[in-house]
Amino acid sequence: MGRWSTVALAAALSACGPLPCKEPERRARLSESFAAAEPAVYHAYEFFQGDAFVEFEFVFVGEGGRVLRFADEQMEVIHTGTTATLRGMSCASSPELILVVGDGGAVQRSHDDGRTWIAGDSGTQADLHAVALADGLEGGRFAVAVGDGVVLRTFDDGATWSPATLPTGEARLRDVQLRDEGWLAIGEDGVILTAAYDGEVWSPSASPTGSDLLRFSEAGIIGAGGLLLVGDPGAWQAAELPFSGEIAGATKYSLVMRDGRIALAPSLYDPIYVPLLVEDPLPAVQLVYWETAEWIRVLAEDGSIHQFDFVYVDTVTEDVCVPVAE
Repeated sequence: MGRWSTVALAAALSACGPLPCKEPERRARLSESFAAAEPAVYHAYEFFQGDAFVEFEFVFVGEGGRVLRFADEQMEVIHTGTTATLRGMSCASSPELILVVGDGGAVQRSHDDGRTWIAGDSGTQADLHAVALADGLEGGRFAVAVGDGVVLRTFDDGATWSPATLPTGEARLRDVQLRDEGWLAIGEDGVILTAAYDGEVWSPSASPTGSDLLRFSEAGIIGAGGLLLVGDPGAWQAAELPFSGEIAGATKYSLVMRDGRIALAPSLYDPIYVPLLVEDPLPAVQLVYWETAEWIRVLAEDGSIHQFDFVYVDTVTEDVCVPVAE
């Protein structure tokens, strides 16, 4: 029986899968990219569980009234009929509805996965930054939208809107969320407001910061300057992060910065993020819109889409490998 050379043996084992690591290092490696169908900055997204023919679909909204539909690895840009920048969106089912809000009080509605759009009447010229639907709860479906000095409610799927009652003072709100205890809105200068389920009267809530609070994430509240608040209303605290700078996304798996740096949480129960070497960093990440424990997909500022796989690389051979417990 002939003897295998070291090279031949390594090649044979490699054909069966990654080799054991000699000196492993966890990295983020670019694996797929999709060029922008129409370059633009997009500010929000929603996920849709597809039908028998479309497994997954994502809808993004952004500059110039654009809507980007991404399904079956194909992009389609739709113009909604407004030129306003669209900044927030929410969706519901039974019957299907997508609500979108934006600058100058813009409201757009869709009942067909974002293929066609109808304008709504917000009754305001204020810039609107976010909207959230309450679907299937007592009292029927309604939505709350927030923006510069306004909170609006709709009870007819976004066709018409009426203002809610705000505390004294200008509140430039950036995001809104329905939680078990009621509504929560965040905004500039660290503003946090709460309301009961009906969303009619809003009151200030304790905030640990004077920094701008920008949006909710799976991990907590993302703020300006690399701030991430974790905890619960009335007991928020700033998380310790390995990076400074602006945050693109923060979830139970990963922390992604706008300049392309990435850190991972060692486990779902460990909130401490560990930096990764990113082999092909993106210069400007806008959103993290889809992730698993093994990879993330991000939307860049130019509207292109990229997937990064989390892999172990042997620092001696630079090959993808499998770490072996000692």
